[in-house]
Amino acid sequence: MKLYSVNSLCGIILTFFTSCGSQVRIKPDTLIMVKDIDIPSSEALIAQFATHTFLDYRENVDSAWHRIEILNPKSGIVHEKISVASAHTRKRWGERVRILSQSDGKTNPNFASDIRAFAEGYDDSVYKSYPGPNSNTFMEKMIREVDGVSAILDHNAIGKESGFYLGKTSGGTGVKVQTPIVGVALGLKEGVEFSALGLSAGVSVYPPSVRIPFLPKLPTWE
Repeated sequence: MKLYSVNSLCGIILTFFTSCGSQVRIKPDTLIMVKDIDIPSSEALIAQFATHTFLDYRENVDSAWHRIEILNPKSGIVHEKISVASAHTRKRWGERVRILSQSDGKTNPNFASDIRAFAEGYDDSVYKSYPGPNSNTFMEKMIREVDGVSAILDHNAIGKESGFYLGKTSGGTGVKVQTPIVGVALGLKEGVEFSALGLSAGVSVYPPSVRIPFLPKLPTWE
């Protein structure tokens, strides 16, 4: 019998009530892509509603692709060269890859060196699946701090609310106030999002969406 992740099951059940956008196409001049996937069904049940965020980038259209992420408590920061096929694949670990954002990098010509500098200065010695810091904490902080990189992480990206923070949202169109207990974000694209104990819920009108912990975003835009 095939096993489905919690997110996959919820997606099947709610298909009638959702509007699924077409897959985002990777543009020829794209240099930076922020992506996520559902946690595979092989992981612990409690983690299967969550998402994992990672970043693929290349310095120019003729250079090799690289991927940066934290995979698990023992991996530390994984920063490696990947193939063009890996950068363009829409499946990973048996789950569908979603592109949260893509950029041509023109707003910051030094984005690649800034990504490397951030990774070198990041303390990856502490990893907690819940409530963080974890892989999503790493990505949320990188996106906020590296100019030219922006993306709104999924509300089920557990760990993105880890720690204290006051400043711009990772999507770049709002502001966020965060503590380890509660937080709130307000923005043009982020809408209104509240968090409590590492779980997030929110609503936005551009694009329209409703976000409830443990469930996929409705409608399911990519």
